[in-house]
Amino acid sequence: MKPSIPVFLVSLCAALSVASLCGQESTEATVNQLLGQKRSAVSGGKTRGFVPRGAKPAPIRTEKRSVRVTTPRGVPQNIQVSGESKVHVSEVASYPPSADAPESGGKAWEISYQVDPESNVTRTSILFVKDSTAFADDDSKDELERLAKVFKDPALAKESFVIEGHSSAEGSTPHNQQLSQLRAAAIVAELVGYGVAEGKLVPVGFGESKARYEASDPEPVRAQDRRVEIYRLE
Repeated sequence: MKPSIPVFLVSLCAALSVASLCGQESTEATVNQLLGQKRSAVSGGKTRGFVPRGAKPAPIRTEKRSVRVTTPRGVPQNIQVSGESKVHVSEVASYPPSADAPESGGKAWEISYQVDPESNVTRTSILFVKDSTAFADDDSKDELERLAKVFKDPALAKESFVIEGHSSAEGSTPHNQQLSQLRAAAIVAELVGYGVAEGKLVPVGFGESKARYEASDPEPVRAQDRRVEIYRLE
């Protein structure tokens, strides 16, 4: 007669199996999200590979993202600016210094690139402390660690991504732009520390230009704007 397995062990094993499967599904879902319109049938997503003979795959719809950067230090070195880069940098006219923004002036650049709009992740899942590059909570740090594993998935081996840093609306525009660039760069540094190839990641700060809430809104609401967003570069 075979020995019986205690009921609590059966329940524990079942729970662990479900958790494992949920984790796998979550990873696959995030890989598909990052692939966007190029998503394959990793977990039943769209497949761009099977088309009739002689027919061409539907073109990927792209979205241009751009931001104006004014800083006496020039374009951040970790933004790749080469002939083969997917990120384009051009010098533009700068705003003159003002009483509320003495950091203005000097040279200015427009940083632009094309993304797959369906590839966006982390709209509010990675947040920061006010006026800081520190994570707002443990959930944000855990989410970044999970994303590091996703970025190393073989399905994303040939892809590159932009890490967009954002700030809330209070404070001067130049300060917020610099702060958001530091946030984006901090996320890249963290991901590299987890083993993600640095060449796959481009940090770009958007400052307050895409803040969704006003400086006069309640603090818990403004906190949602201290974030990063991630897109697949096209």
